[in-house]
Amino acid sequence: MVCFHGKDTSGKPLELIQHVQQLNFLLMVVSKPEIEATKRQIGFVGQVEE
Repeated sequence: MVCFHGKDTSGKPLELIQHVQQLNFLLMVVSKPEIEATKRQIGFVGQVEE
């Protein structure tokens, strides 16, 4: 198993893991996308108000 550590062109860290059986993993940092969907209210159908 061989591990390479480095940075991509924008300076974010990444790691490449390779196994002798040709199994490869590239681990890299990505930012979480911001979804602008309206939030749904959770509750029971036909809820009775007091």
